[in-house]
Amino acid sequence: MRTARGTVAVLLALSTAWLLTACGGGGQVVGEESARPLEKRFSAPDGFDGSRGWRQPLAWLSEHSADIPMDVAPKAGLVLLLQMDGGSHIAEARDAATGDLRWISRRWHTPAPVDMGPTPPADILVTTDRDGYEYVVTLQVEGTGPDRKALLDLYLADSAGKDIVPSRTVTVPVPSDAGRVALRNGGTGLLLRWTGLDLRPRTATVDIATGQVRTYDDRQWLPASCDRAGCPGDGEVAGLSPHGPVVALSGGGFGIPGGWHSKDHAPPGFHPDHDRWQRDGVVQTVTGDHVVSWWAWIDAESGRPLDEEVWAVHDLASGKLEMSVPCDALEGTEGLSSPGSLSGDGRYAVVGPLAFDFERGKAHCLDGRDGRPAARLLSVGDDGTAYGFTGGDGGGKDGGGDGGEEPGPVAVPLDTGTPEELPGDTTIPFLLLPGAGVFTPGAYGRGAEFAVLPRRPAR
Repeated sequence: MRTARGTVAVLLALSTAWLLTACGGGGQVVGEESARPLEKRFSAPDGFDGSRGWRQPLAWLSEHSADIPMDVAPKAGLVLLLQMDGGSHIAEARDAATGDLRWISRRWHTPAPVDMGPTPPADILVTTDRDGYEYVVTLQVEGTGPDRKALLDLYLADSAGKDIVPSRTVTVPVPSDAGRVALRNGGTGLLLRWTGLDLRPRTATVDIATGQVRTYDDRQWLPASCDRAGCPGDGEVAGLSPHGPVVALSGGGFGIPGGWHSKDHAPPGFHPDHDRWQRDGVVQTVTGDHVVSWWAWIDAESGRPLDEEVWAVHDLASGKLEMSVPCDALEGTEGLSSPGSLSGDGRYAVVGPLAFDFERGKAHCLDGRDGRPAARLLSVGDDGTAYGFTGGDGGGKDGGGDGGEEPGPVAVPLDTGTPEELPGDTTIPFLLLPGAGVFTPGAYGRGAEFAVLPRRPAR
């Protein structure tokens, strides 16, 4: 499932010099029973068969779009795309192996201009409920003034047929002054986030099983963070746990009101008597059943903060510390808006130069300081192989020593955490399934085109 919003934009920006330019040829027809074959081979990592596969355009997208309305359902073996035909949107579900159409949703009209620059007028993602069922979620925002609202349609991923109707529709009231409404996974539920004219963020959580909606402003509190000097800032909701929302305070500290608190689960190397601001950790993202955070790291001898941080992973339900690693990783991450990428089986995750193996409790830092090349990771598969770029802006605040070099593609086996350089013309996958990968080999003209390649059989 997709968690890295804007990953495709990063991929294209980093790899303009070496991505294949494919001639799309012909107009797009929504709902074609069979996918289009690849017109040209392109270089892919060894685990993928670049001579086979299929391609699919999203011709309606702006060429400057930062978010791509596309995702994968690993269990169902599907690639999901949000298509547009005239003034109507349609969700398409295609077999990842063949590209054949599995199902297509009913049409709906979104009263918004097609060319919205970096913001598509609608979105799609895949989420999983508490029982492990995959759902395809589409987002549309409609209405004006007091009638403005976000509509979430939830479809069972393993549906079949045409004109499929959603199994549930959830309505979330949205203020008239709200800007872009962003949709993402957030632990055990969905998160909608927007910012009003007062520049203060708001978050709505959606329980997938019940459809229950709760809206929060950015003035959430964690009483356990307060002392005689007051509380270290207001907080916003970073995710949804089985026991309630995870609140992240602007001045540091996070947890579940009435439940666990980060100060009771600090990583090694963190000094509890450090400046109270940001002393109890800062949430980076909630991915799967885990909270990723960073903490100011204190030199044991001098007591002074170091340039790098300690990055930690906590269990979403209990707050228990699962792993930690020192890393200069803040450069190139965007706080709560940078959720990283999670493998389909939930075992692995990557966030910028960080990679996590939740089963082994092992964290890797690729900031370029330990002799390994600095890298920025974009995707990771169930096989424990991550893909990304080394050089360019893949490193930390100092660029990891490689900041002046052209970005180059890498594969990183997470059993070792050592990047393996790939040929310079290799296109890396930005979405991964057990049997396939989704690539951006470039598009001809307006819009975007994607290629899906099968994995080679294991030797």
